[in-house]
Amino acid sequence: MLHKVRLNLKYTETKAEIRANNLIKNYASLIKFTAKEFAVDSVMVGAVVYQEQATNVNFIDTLTDYIVGTLYNIEDVDNPVIPHASPDANDFGRGVEKNYEKVRKLLDS
Repeated sequence: MLHKVRLNLKYTETKAEIRANNLIKNYASLIKFTAKEFAVDSVMVGAVVYQEQATNVNFIDTLTDYIVGTLYNIEDVDNPVIPHASPDANDFGRGVEKNYEKVRKLLDS
């Protein structure tokens, strides 16, 4: 079931990593709830959000095909390829992996 959620994403913080930390802390309950509803790892959801925010300075995203394409190494969402069942991580995926434990701590705080 999809829920209508309004996120207040007005950023005053200019440092991407601090902004990403704050976003995970502020929306931890929503990240956990959503992950549970879709039976996925809440830390992985948070790590994807974290990586997206930490690497997009001064950029506010809406949910786009970009995230899904990046996770599956599709890259070009206008001309998608069939995703490999076990793709190698790209830069985005390596960032998610690198920040996984950091996000776990943020979600638990």
